[in-house]
Amino acid sequence: MRKAVAPVPVDLARRVVAALRPVQSRRAAAPQLLWGEAGRGKTHLAQQVLAALGCRTLTVQADVAPAALAALVPGAGGWAERLLRRAAAGEALEPAALAGALLSALGTLAPVVLLVEDLHTGTPARAALWSELARQSAHKRGVGVLGTSRQPQGEADPWCGWPVPPQSPAALAALLERQADAPLPPAAAEWITARAQGNPLFALEYFRLLTRSRQLWNDGQGWRWQAPGSDPLPDTIEALLGQAVRVEDPDAEVLLGAAALLSPEQRADPEVWRAVAGLSAPAFAQARDLLETRGLLAGPLFVHPLYGEVVRRDLPAPVHRTLAGRALQVLSDPRARAPFVPSAALDPAQARDLLAQAAHAAEAAGAGQEAAGHWAAHLATLAPPDPARPGAAVRTALAWQPYDPARAEGYAALLDTMPQATPEQRLDMWLLRAELLWEQGRPAEASALMASLGGGAPGQARWHHKQVQLLGMGQDFAAAAEQWAAAPNLQAGAPPATLYVVGDALMRLGRTDEAAATLSGALDRCGVDPLARAELWMAYAGVAYHQGQPDLALERLSSALALLGTLPGDSPDRDLQRARELAVTQRAFLRLAQGDYAGAGQDFAAAVTATEVLGNPYRLAQREAYLGSTLVQLGRYDEAEATLLRAADVLEAQGDQMYLVMVAKQALVTLNLEAERPHGLARAQKHARDALRSARASGAATIVASALLSAARVEAAQGAEAPTLALLDEHDRLVGAPAADALTVRGLLLERLGRPAEAEAALARSQAALRAQGQTAGADLAALALARVQGDAAALHALLARLEAQGGGHTAALTRRALSELGAPGTAAPPHLMPAPATAGCRVEVLGPLRVVVGGEVVRVAGGLRREVLARLALARLTGQDSLSARALALGLPDDPDAQTEADALNRLQQVVYHLRRALGAASVRTTLGGYALGDVMCDAETFLHTRDLSLWRGPLLDGLDSEQGADAADLLYAALHSAADAALAHDPREAARAGRILLQADPYDRAALALTLRALRASGNRKGALATYQSAAARFAEVGETLPPAWQDFLDERPAG
Repeated sequence: MRKAVAPVPVDLARRVVAALRPVQSRRAAAPQLLWGEAGRGKTHLAQQVLAALGCRTLTVQADVAPAALAALVPGAGGWAERLLRRAAAGEALEPAALAGALLSALGTLAPVVLLVEDLHTGTPARAALWSELARQSAHKRGVGVLGTSRQPQGEADPWCGWPVPPQSPAALAALLERQADAPLPPAAAEWITARAQGNPLFALEYFRLLTRSRQLWNDGQGWRWQAPGSDPLPDTIEALLGQAVRVEDPDAEVLLGAAALLSPEQRADPEVWRAVAGLSAPAFAQARDLLETRGLLAGPLFVHPLYGEVVRRDLPAPVHRTLAGRALQVLSDPRARAPFVPSAALDPAQARDLLAQAAHAAEAAGAGQEAAGHWAAHLATLAPPDPARPGAAVRTALAWQPYDPARAEGYAALLDTMPQATPEQRLDMWLLRAELLWEQGRPAEASALMASLGGGAPGQARWHHKQVQLLGMGQDFAAAAEQWAAAPNLQAGAPPATLYVVGDALMRLGRTDEAAATLSGALDRCGVDPLARAELWMAYAGVAYHQGQPDLALERLSSALALLGTLPGDSPDRDLQRARELAVTQRAFLRLAQGDYAGAGQDFAAAVTATEVLGNPYRLAQREAYLGSTLVQLGRYDEAEATLLRAADVLEAQGDQMYLVMVAKQALVTLNLEAERPHGLARAQKHARDALRSARASGAATIVASALLSAARVEAAQGAEAPTLALLDEHDRLVGAPAADALTVRGLLLERLGRPAEAEAALARSQAALRAQGQTAGADLAALALARVQGDAAALHALLARLEAQGGGHTAALTRRALSELGAPGTAAPPHLMPAPATAGCRVEVLGPLRVVVGGEVVRVAGGLRREVLARLALARLTGQDSLSARALALGLPDDPDAQTEADALNRLQQVVYHLRRALGAASVRTTLGGYALGDVMCDAETFLHTRDLSLWRGPLLDGLDSEQGADAADLLYAALHSAADAALAHDPREAARAGRILLQADPYDRAALALTLRALRASGNRKGALATYQSAAARFAEVGETLPPAWQDFLDERPAG
């Protein structure tokens, strides 16, 4: 008999595939959960879903050991691999950090879907890990997560749950026929399916049990059936297993119960196992032998984990209570005793004492998350009227804060339901909730909560200080300074964290004397606490810098680092570690402002290393964003791009728009706009568009202003006057006045438009203002543009000499380019604006079905492998790759049953290249050092990126070619198509609508593409087409559990243009 598998519920499989389909195009997808009772066929359904997706998949058990997690994605590299290795070595890491590392590692395999089996198993720490992984994966591009569980998702869980329905009797009959290799007697199939109740595993277990009992047998001619005289068999798999685990021997029964309650590690000590079971040594040995003979145990392990689960579930309460009580007596480790407390029927006071001991022991061992779980259990032992309950809730919230801000906030909110809580406790938790809401990226809710408190007595001082901190964290420096000044009587007792924010806010507002006085007085009052004094010295260093004394600023930073160095170097104090990292980061900013790019790069690299030790992937991404930005200024472009893209990926997943837009995306725009990257303008435009979309979603004026400036720079580079000025006007309205960096963009636009006198005036003003503000990089860029407009070669040479001495490789390269332009007759356009190079008479067309045109005639490229290789070479050139390695190209092609070795695959590739050259010409494919590249051939995609001619698009990219390659090129081209269609709305809405439909074909769930298409249809007067397009989209979105507004006009109202 062959192994049979259950039929898949087709509709459910289709819906789950549709929900995960975005992963194929390297977009984010919500985590999906298949749940149902044991045996419903969840695993098989999951495998069918993965097969339908057709991308790379990995599978892991929910209770996997940390070492197996590290081996899941070998060779991931970077911080993620190092963090996974630390977990494998036994280090307890926060779920958010471990999940972030695993997602980052998985991202190197994108597109990929991770299947996590049996989420109902495992420890609370593992459950927290998978929950955090699911939450983060919803924003992780190209990585999907699919889980199976016997339990539905909770209300607060991030999973999108799908109950696996029972199979129909016909489907189960077909399953049994496949298992038996022949049809069963109808009466037998009916008997089994009636008892299986739609559960395929139950059906198979009934089949196996009936064949073992000879009630169902095959005589060589076919299956025969004899109905059982009674109905002794259970009708659920748990009951089937329950029958298997029933033993008549009392000693074996109690030993089995003890095994179900103890962990495998505890069962590995026979004396512990025996004592919990309450057996003598001979009785223990005899009972264990019996259980092993029955096939239930293999040493201290259950042969099947379900055996232990069924035994534990069916353990009579008195027996469970007795065994738990013995475990508490036998085990000495408070942490090992904690799981037995709830079942031991202890006096509440005794239970609380044991749970508190476990929590303290976990804290001492550095297992903070485990401790938080014990404090939560400790809280549960307190009845609502108990006066100790508010204090326990406070302790539980604080314990969860470093590991799960959402859960911590939930415990903090409990105090609102406790009338016995003191006003002091309520205030503590309200302020903590505001901070936790901010940490979760919910600043509006945090502000609303603070506003509802109003700063009244008795907690006015603490409310006031927390409000100042939150305003500063939001970079609303004017409001922070105003809040600080509103209560002078509360300033003396401000904590260092508040004073740091105040000093920073006053400095940024140009009130350096006030900042100096505030921090100097605080230093006099703060005593000898080295950590507090170090934080104040860091703020005081900023004052010196803004007062034009950079050397004094570095001296004060050295004082801070010296203070931090007086504390034990191996201190586990996370506040100390963060303070050291902050001091190094601040020194990097000072060096950057002085134009010391090399020193700043070293410090940012040190900050990245220090943050990596802290194990917080989000803070690490913030520091990597700064490092990547500095690498751009150093001219280390490839390293910068890799660092920035990695940081942006994490920041986007976290929803951190501030660092995403203002650091990572801004640097990526600079890199692609100014560094002569392949198709740099199109890439810069994509990053600027993404940044503006994220910024507007955040609603924060500072973030929006930064994104507007980046978008304006891209438009100015194209000489697009109206869009540039519109963006700059919106920027100036947000910040309240024309900013210096906005003046630079205005000057660059005027230069591009051929208005040198106006450009010179704007650039001179911006350079002076930026220099006064200490923004060296921005001032150098303005100075470069000004000298270029003035044709001042001497000024350019002087600037170049200084930049080369400081290590400013990027601006130095721009200066050399300007000098070259001055020395040439006329002024050449920037490389990204040059027309596409002239090419031979062969053209590869990828903007639609793959097509090759030679001498004006379409040439048929026969064979899927040839088309695949040609497409990959074209997309590689599009993304700036000089060539593709022969090995990567060969091994990436579809499997060939005749290719048994790597050499076979390389030989096959050589044959493919040979036939391509015969069909298209010898120069069509170049042989490079170690690989191949597209030769003297035009490509319609390159032409489009230079001309933005929408008519070049015949359909989705490489339509009909089933290839997972070229995701980066696809992102680039579709972003450029969206931009070109947007620009065509005013003068050719029909063509814009056609482009929008192509975008929707490529990504049916792209809301921005849907909005573009609807606007184009409306502009062309095709309202019926808009209605039909929207109705189709609404049905499509509904299939994956998403809803759209009732009318397409409402949808457009929710998505303002731009």
